[in-house]
Amino acid sequence: MTRPTGEPQVSRAAFWTILILLTISGAALRFWRLGEPSMWVDELFLVMHVAEEPGLDEYLRPLAYLPTAIGLELQGIDVDGLSPEGFHQWRDAGIDEATLRLPSAVIGVLSVLILGWLTQRLVDRRTALMLTALLAVSTWHLWISQTARFYVQQILFYNICLILYYDGTARRSVRTLLACALFFVLAFMTHLTSPMILGVFAVDAVVRRWLGQGARPGALGGLLWGVGLLVCAALVGWWYYKSSFTAAGHSALVIVGGTVLFVGVPVAVLALGAGLWLWRVDRRLAVFLLASIAVPVATMVVLGWLGHPVQTRYVRPSIYGWLLLAAIGLEAIRRTLRDNAGAALAWTPVLAIIGLGLFNDLAYFTGGYGYRPRWREAFEYVEQHRQPGERVLADTIPSFQARYYLRTDEVQEIRYHFSLKDLAPLDRPAWIVMQAMSPTSRGVYTRRIPPELDLKACYSHRIFQPYSSVHVYYYRPPDPPPR
Repeated sequence: MTRPTGEPQVSRAAFWTILILLTISGAALRFWRLGEPSMWVDELFLVMHVAEEPGLDEYLRPLAYLPTAIGLELQGIDVDGLSPEGFHQWRDAGIDEATLRLPSAVIGVLSVLILGWLTQRLVDRRTALMLTALLAVSTWHLWISQTARFYVQQILFYNICLILYYDGTARRSVRTLLACALFFVLAFMTHLTSPMILGVFAVDAVVRRWLGQGARPGALGGLLWGVGLLVCAALVGWWYYKSSFTAAGHSALVIVGGTVLFVGVPVAVLALGAGLWLWRVDRRLAVFLLASIAVPVATMVVLGWLGHPVQTRYVRPSIYGWLLLAAIGLEAIRRTLRDNAGAALAWTPVLAIIGLGLFNDLAYFTGGYGYRPRWREAFEYVEQHRQPGERVLADTIPSFQARYYLRTDEVQEIRYHFSLKDLAPLDRPAWIVMQAMSPTSRGVYTRRIPPELDLKACYSHRIFQPYSSVHVYYYRPPDPPPR
């Protein structure tokens, strides 16, 4: 990208000072209230995978579970002593929300620092700092960093690979491209959707050829690309064939709209506008960054059409492209306003976008409850009011949280679309905990609750839905008819 002129560039010392301050700010957000959101069922599944004997999933993506295993061991938890199915034992073993999420939070903080530093290879230092600020306050990245999964790790490795590829091909640096290949492998060993980055590289190769900025890859280069793509496709296909993974997939409309919602509508609009503006300044970088946000979305849409259970969160590696385009747009707006209206007004759009990110973070921490269903509060209510001998029922997903929070394995699973007939065998009162989606959801989430159930508590979010709320019901069997 053409470096801006007309004002002094940010010095190396100032760049590192601001970068570290922004990283500290990002760390404060990622460690604040780390343990307050309730345990998400996928976080419990992560513990299960760490505790069980290595299988297909662990062999194909070993780095997905390694940080959690190391983090738990460093915090004094005997991972080898955990039972994979012992959800009711894990709290007594020392596994709580903050303990489990700490490795992801640490990696999230490192992501802000490392990606901000490496972005100098694509743009000037001031724009790189704007990217760092946007990443530090990004609510999507914050949520991922406070979630005990491998998502933030994939974002880091995937986008390091993205940056090194662009820089290595621009400077024709073999060493940089070898480092790019290394991080490609690390990203793939973290999550099997990572090879979609090859689509970005393919688009860039076509653009470079069109612009006359790159030579043909040659027979050897083409062979290596083809073999790498086939190996990745074979491994992913084998995993889908052998794995028992199932989930409710998202439609193409939900994936596209959900991505924009998670990125933030103002940031997304700014990023797309910046991409169009950048086309006039640096066509290769413009197409490269637009491809970096479009290819993950297109990949998930196509996989969904092929019948795979894809969800919006699998588009997460595109966050870097969205935020860097937004940062480029903010810097262009700032320079234009500086030349025409002065420095005070020039920084207003930058501060407004960052302020909006902080406002969304506030909603995430308060009314959003960490964007996770409020299982802990629901089961605390059950624990406080449950009498000896009363049963606990839950559908498939909350049955795992019930065992974890209530420290008991005596949880009866009930189907989601249950009726009074399903409760007829009960010979004693029961507590029933169910998840309920927003009114905008359709199909599988639509059900009728038998009127004989007494709604005791409802734990919802005070933010824009859809995020599932949690309902606690009490059921008392009818008295037997008199003889």
